[in-house]
Amino acid sequence: MQKFSLFIAVVLALLVLSGCGSSNPAVPESTTDQSIPAPEETEKLAYEVQIGDSLLAIKDSLEEWIITEFYDAVQWKDSKGYHIACAGEDGDSIYAIVSFSDDLQLLEAEGLEPIEPLTQMEEWLGKTEDEFIAVHGPSHFHQPSRDVYCPAFISKDGTVFQVDVEVEHGTIVRMHSFSLDSHHSSTYRITTPEEVDTLDYEVPIGSSLRTLRGSLENSMLSTFNAYVTWKDKKGYHIACTGDDWDRIYAIVSFSDDLQLLEAEGLEPIEPLTQMEEWLGKTEDEFIALYGPYHFQPGSGNYMPSYISKDGNVYWMTTELGTIVGMHSFSIDERSSEVYYLPQYINIH
Repeated sequence: MQKFSLFIAVVLALLVLSGCGSSNPAVPESTTDQSIPAPEETEKLAYEVQIGDSLLAIKDSLEEWIITEFYDAVQWKDSKGYHIACAGEDGDSIYAIVSFSDDLQLLEAEGLEPIEPLTQMEEWLGKTEDEFIAVHGPSHFHQPSRDVYCPAFISKDGTVFQVDVEVEHGTIVRMHSFSLDSHHSSTYRITTPEEVDTLDYEVPIGSSLRTLRGSLENSMLSTFNAYVTWKDKKGYHIACTGDDWDRIYAIVSFSDDLQLLEAEGLEPIEPLTQMEEWLGKTEDEFIALYGPYHFQPGSGNYMPSYISKDGNVYWMTTELGTIVGMHSFSIDERSSEVYYLPQYINIH
């Protein structure tokens, strides 16, 4: 089945801080309002929540202070910092409250013990929920879903880790994390692509992107304005256009394990091991190191994008030439990540 608009899906998925994600990586995930009150507003309020309080009543009282509402938890920011309150089995009575400073230093945890941060989330894919619980204990809150159970765990560094578990087999199919200040979010997932087309698609430079999309059929993974990705028996491929969004000027191919096979029309960049280090720097500084963008798929938004040698696509959000957001997704759709400067989260 064709999968469209990965860039849009990635934007939505990486701003998602609530709800279960689908085990199908091509389906855009649920979104929620990530607006954080302005500093001058938060200085006027320190909201007191007690164990045993009603979650529903708190959600009604907090109103504009809420960052994210979950099924059985709520996250908010006030003058003291970031807070998250979790309800018990009845879905309403608060049993735990965890608070962090503005820079996500743990201030207090009442009712639960935050877990250690997960440095290698992807290592849990394919393992079972029971194995996860054996190491980290029972979940702190969860999101209900028909096919996927989504327990969530609050860590000591102000990150929430969501574990999507396939109900039938108890297998972890997706790991998602987000920082309470919305600075960082990442996702790793098990992909189950449809049977790969036995054809080898010969795509010449200069051909039409629109024509290619029509011919790929089930082999297409994603497409959005200036690019298309697909998989055939040779591996993964991405073709991109110039600013006309139709004439293909470059094609990059990777093996099934995302080893670079061939690059025609452009030179893939080195992988960015610390994307967040570019926040606050300028696009000109990035261009000085990596060259002009490989493609630009945004219509209303400027989205300079680069293909890397390890099969990732990086793209940035800019304000007046300054990089305020760094995004990435793997061509095989198994991972995605985003970093934002906190002061720009409200406007994206």
